[in-house]
Amino acid sequence: MAGGNIAEAFGWRAAFLALGVPGIGLALIVRFTMREPPRGGEPASSSAAGTPLRETLRFIRGQRSLLHTLAGATIVTYWDGGCSGGRPLFSRARII
Repeated sequence: MAGGNIAEAFGWRAAFLALGVPGIGLALIVRFTMREPPRGGEPASSSAAGTPLRETLRFIRGQRSLLHTLAGATIVTYWDGGCSGGRPLFSRARII
């Protein structure tokens, strides 16, 4: 919402700048305050080539919470795709 208001008042370039500068600041904070974990601590996997699809689907079917998460994500994806077709018609921001 802030980006749309800034774009309407000052133009789209100002909106990108206003919303990008805090991200650069956050990236610098993360870069200089967080440590990268040491590499090589993970146990070696016995199936380096990957897990067969049938075994993966069996695991997903056994996880009820994962099934609900996947169903919800699917519904939201379809809903958002249907809504995005009409969004440009109701947009207040001018694109030049």
